[in-house]
Amino acid sequence: MEINHHLVSLLHLAKCHEKSKHSTMTTSSLFHFPVTRRLFGRLTLASFACMGLIHTPAAHARDELKEAPVPAQIKTEQAVSGTLSPLLASLPDGTLYSLDGTGHIVRLDTQTGALQPPLPGLPAFSALAGNRNGLWGVTQGATPELCNISPDGRIKSRTPLQKAVTSTSHIPALQVGNDFAYISDEGAPALIVVDLRTNIVRRLMINFPSLIAETPYKRNGQIERNAKGQRLSVGNVRYLALSQDGKRLFYQTPPGPFFMIETVLLNDPTTSATELLEAMVKWRNSYCLGGLAITPENTLYMIDVEHGDLIEVPYKQLPLRLAHDMRLTQAVDMAFIPPQGTAQAKLAILTGTGNDTETTDKMSAPLKLLTIDLP
Repeated sequence: MEINHHLVSLLHLAKCHEKSKHSTMTTSSLFHFPVTRRLFGRLTLASFACMGLIHTPAAHARDELKEAPVPAQIKTEQAVSGTLSPLLASLPDGTLYSLDGTGHIVRLDTQTGALQPPLPGLPAFSALAGNRNGLWGVTQGATPELCNISPDGRIKSRTPLQKAVTSTSHIPALQVGNDFAYISDEGAPALIVVDLRTNIVRRLMINFPSLIAETPYKRNGQIERNAKGQRLSVGNVRYLALSQDGKRLFYQTPPGPFFMIETVLLNDPTTSATELLEAMVKWRNSYCLGGLAITPENTLYMIDVEHGDLIEVPYKQLPLRLAHDMRLTQAVDMAFIPPQGTAQAKLAILTGTGNDTETTDKMSAPLKLLTIDLP
């Protein structure tokens, strides 16, 4: 981030704040920006963008992406039998999970692609994530709950979400930090924030433009269409990633663009809708996503299914093309697998076929599980 060291008058600051909507950032500044509400009261990221406190050079087109110094390649490709939801979740011990066709948690073998029997005695889920406290899922149905689940299938906690959903809600993704959980509702676009300390649940950013897919979704260079030939946006906000310190939430609809918001604003119940609207930071690069993952070092990984690229966004740096493989055009989700013993860190990628994009709930065979070792 580049700081403008010239004096800025309060009058100019007020005018800038008044006319700002949402700011645009390149990836190099995604992790640089400090907590604005601790600096100048209720000023937003957009206000600071007007002041020149955020460096926003021209966007990098795909052809201008620099190649990673050490490229990566798909190491394994295994067929997955059965029906799965288009999602992957991992735990720090390297275990990989998804949901079967009925929404029950299943474990995947990253070496063989084999599915183990569902964890017994659990309800059906629509979303799944993992962290050091175990698995986290949102149950299906009209009275959904946020559940924390141990690897052996024991429910450790439940938080009702009924007051924060609507009759058209569909929950595809969540991210969980130390004290807060962030849940996306793509059926009735919104973010749901859960205070894990108090179990207070709030519904925010209702129908915000950044949560709604408005452009066509392209896979392998082609616009996705349904059986009637209509263009598909393939759902609203679905991809989430949370920085290691829990201070920044990244999110995107499948066709993009990519946004970031500081979680201190989401966590504070006194933050107004106007402040949230102005605080959304849009990244100028835009990709049709088939997976989003983040490492403990805050390196972001994205799969661009339009071109078959794996994009690496190192912490505080510009994006790099880490791999190009047309098999990545069929990706639907991705998970980061930490290093285990002598095995290096890797990405697990679930792929399907383009025809499966008419539904966001499940995909039928043929499915494949790819792994990529990270340099």
